Amino acid sequence: MAERWGPYRVLPASRVRSQTAYRRSFVLDVLGSVSIGIVEFGEVYIIFANVDALGGLDFAGVALVFALANLAFAVADLAVGHLDQLPRYLRTGTLDAFLLRPLPVLAQLVTSDISLRRLGRATVALGILAAVLPHNDIAWTPARVILLVAAPLAGTAIFAALFVLAGAVQFWLVEGLPQWLGWCTPLAAVGIWCLALLGWRTGLRHYTGAGS
Repeated sequence: MAERWGPYRVLPASRVRSQTAYRRSFVLDVLGSVSIGIVEFGEVYIIFANVDALGGLDFAGVALVFALANLAFAVADLAVGHLDQLPRYLRTGTLDAFLLRPLPVLAQLVTSDISLRRLGRATVALGILAAVLPHNDIAWTPARVILLVAAPLAGTAIFAALFVLAGAVQFWLVEGLPQWLGWCTPLAAVGIWCLALLGWRTGLRHYTGAGS
């Protein structure tokens, strides 16, 4: 078992050492990632500087949702965000080297790179979560504690799956769209409207009135 997982430990470790070798560059990259998280949260703060509640949530509630969602995205981006390099592997033929190794290709791609600068965004999300959690009036129960832990984990899994799906599409697109795909836009609009109207009519038939 140790021999099986050995290559997966060696590859990320080498990437971590190479990124931390140039400390000034590494710190600047992390600060850049931190600034992205701060700017995004600043947008939420600006909105709530003008309103007291939005969608039934006050600032503390929205900040909690923001922190959980941003933490999930940041961890998924750290783990598999580098799959956006797949088009380059396809163009240069680098993917062939992954196919020759007796290891799952997706596992090789996931462990082939790691961008520690993306930790900055996750750190901001954790900081916001720790800051706003006490300001939410939550009656804590064991189930809610489990939900608090499970929410970012499940969110990470969802975002990671979307990254992998986007990478899979590149086997057909390779950073380009077929020219005929542009003509599908009107068909897509018609299809979406048919689906929307079907949902609307179904909902309207399901509505039984307010009882007055």
